[in-house]
Order: sequence, then structure tokens, then C-alpha cells
Amino acid sequence: MSFVQGRGRYARATYPVSAAAGGGAVNVPLSRQRFIDGNTTNPGPGAASAPFATLAAFMTARGPASVADATANFVGWVMPTLLGYVGDVSFPAYASTELRADSLTFIGGTSTAITGNVTWANVAGAFTAAAALVAMHNLSVSGNFTVTDDANAPVSAIVFSGDESNVSAALSGQFIANTTQKLASATFLNIGVGGIDAGTADTSAAVVLDNSICLGSVLANNLEAFDSTIDASAITVNAVSAPAFFDCRFTQGSSPALTAAGGATFDGASWRSFSEAQGTRAVGTIVLVVGGYSGAAVEGAALTVASTDVSLNGTGATAGFTGENSGNHYSTSNGTPTTVNLKTGGGEFPGDTILITKTDLGSNALAVKNNLGVTLATIPANGRGFVLAQFQTGDWVLAECGSVAA
Repeated sequence: MSFVQGRGRYARATYPVSAAAGGGAVNVPLSRQRFIDGNTTNPGPGAASAPFATLAAFMTARGPASVADATANFVGWVMPTLLGYVGDVSFPAYASTELRADSLTFIGGTSTAITGNVTWANVAGAFTAAAALVAMHNLSVSGNFTVTDDANAPVSAIVFSGDESNVSAALSGQFIANTTQKLASATFLNIGVGGIDAGTADTSAAVVLDNSICLGSVLANNLEAFDSTIDASAITVNAVSAPAFFDCRFTQGSSPALTAAGGATFDGASWRSFSEAQGTRAVGTIVLVVGGYSGAAVEGAALTVASTDVSLNGTGATAGFTGENSGNHYSTSNGTPTTVNLKTGGGEFPGDTILITKTDLGSNALAVKNNLGVTLATIPANGRGFVLAQFQTGDWVLAECGSVAA
């Protein structure tokens, strides 16, 4: 420590200053982070005092020099500008790269908006990362985000996110990755996206929508959606996958067609919203709702067979009550059925319920039995009624019932 000469309280401590300070050393960037400022005329090399002027210059500087370099994330901090960034953006192959803005640009703003398309041609990289991640944060893109790869690409993932609000970033066009072989997942967090086509093959990516808005159809290996708004005419996943929807809203009148032969799970609010949007299930699509009928009604086929076996997902059920014809509510109005058997093994969990309703005044009595053949309740002839059963301790038990004579 050194001291400025002075008397008494006017003495001041000063600290040594490196001989390099104020010279070329101030332009040395951080080891794995570069600054990008579209309003600068500086050519780089990406230090805070000498940022890159374009996103393309940053991507060129990213060129991996080793496997370790390709694997470790390389971050470009995007500074707000007067008119945003104009031009297409191409991420380097086989490497982990992130573009991140700390400022918040609302939809329609320009400060960290990209006017152009984004691509990740994950093909023939110089060094193959152990795993590769491409991330974009707080950045809005006017065009599409397209991902391609080849058989030698590392296992990869995409994260497109924003913070501070549910639509703090946007991909106005579509996310397109329908030919990828090594893209494991694509996550959209707090953003708006114009549509998602990740493909539905076994090698296609799984998609996560979290607190986001999707304004187009979704095709993916699988889909998990949380607290999101979906305005889609079609939602299609791989035949063996099981999409899930929790706290989701479907746009009124969008008529989404769900294709998920592996079965889909909804919470009650999401399924009611799907139904109100006039959503439909494709052939073979099973739907399970958390809580069963008590969560939300999934209508199964009308009961027309004298003795009918039913379950929540159609497992063990009579022909005609499986796939898209299964549900947690079965009813009759033609006076034919005499017995309905509630089968187990249909995806039920403790506390799930199933409802059987007799809506006609036919002369037939309708007995409802559990999997062991024990009669839970009988709706009498010449009356309407219902039986609500709940799954407990390995079989269905009576929860509620009632009937009226007219």
C-alpha cells in the first residue's frame, strides 16, 4: 500500500496500479464470454471495452479449438441497440454456444431483437463436443429457427428462454427440427413461438413448453406443457410417447386434434380447456385425467353391450371401448346394458374415479361391478341414476350413487 502525502486527516491511501492497466491489456476479453454491441464500430475482440459489432463476428470467433472447448459453453452477451440486429444467425456445429441479453425487450421492441432467421447446421463439426447446447435468452427473432444435424453429431439440446414475464422473448416464425437425429430436447420457457415442427420419429426431439404461448401446431417426439397457452390445430407426438398438459389453456375455437397413441395425461383444468376449444382425439388416442372423473370428464363410448367391461384407458375393456373410445365416464340411453364391469390395470391411481350413468327409463336394471365381480351398486329398472366408483387398495369401491324414478 502507498500513501498520498498529506497532514492528519488529509492523508489518503492509494493502491498500486499495474503497468499494463490503461494499455492493450484492457481489451483482453474474458475466457469464455464475449460482448456484442450493434451500435459500436469496434471490430472486437469481444471485451467489454472492445465488443463485436455483429452477431456473425461473435460466431466466427467461437470456432472451437478442441473437444473440451466445443463442450464448454461459450457465451455472447448481446447489448441493447437502437435498431436491434439485422441478419441471419448461424450457430457453429458440434459445439455449445449461447446468445444472452440481460435487458428485457417486449414484443415489437427492437433493442435486442434479431431481424432474420436462426440456424444450427449441426453437421461435420471440427471437434465433437461430449454434448452440445445452443441457448438463446431474452432475444426475439423475426423468422424461423431451423436445426439440422448428422449421424456423427453429439447429443444436443436447444433452450429458447426469457425472464421477468411469460412472453419476454419471441420466435415469430417456426421452430423446425424435423430431420434431426441427435437433438434430444427443445425447451421454450417464457416465450412466444409461432409453431413447432420437431418431427415425430423415434429420433426426433422432445419438446417442453413452460409458461409460454404456442401459436401453431406442434409435432414432436413427445411434449410436456406447463402453464402455457396453445393455439394449435394439431398436436402430434411419436406413437409410443405420452404427452402431458398441466395448467394449460387452449384457444377457443382452435379445434386441436390430439394424436398420441401412447396416451396423454391432463390435469382437470387443461382437459376442460381442451374440450371447450372443441379438441378431438385421433384414433387410438387415450386420455387420462389426474383424479379421473373427479378431475374432468373424459367421455367414453356409449354403453350398448349387455355386459360391458370398461377401464380408464381401455385396457381389458370390451371391443369398442378402447383407444379414443375409452374414458372415465360411460353412459347409456338405450336400455340395453345390464352390467358394467370396472376393470383395473387401466392407468388408474389411488383416488381416481370413474362414473357410470343410466340416462334412460328403460326396464333394465344396471349393475355396476368392480374387477373382482363385486356389485358396487345397482341402478333400478325404470329409473335414471349414476354410480361413482373410486380406486382404492387395488380395486374399485363405491364412492357415491343415486337414482330417480323419472
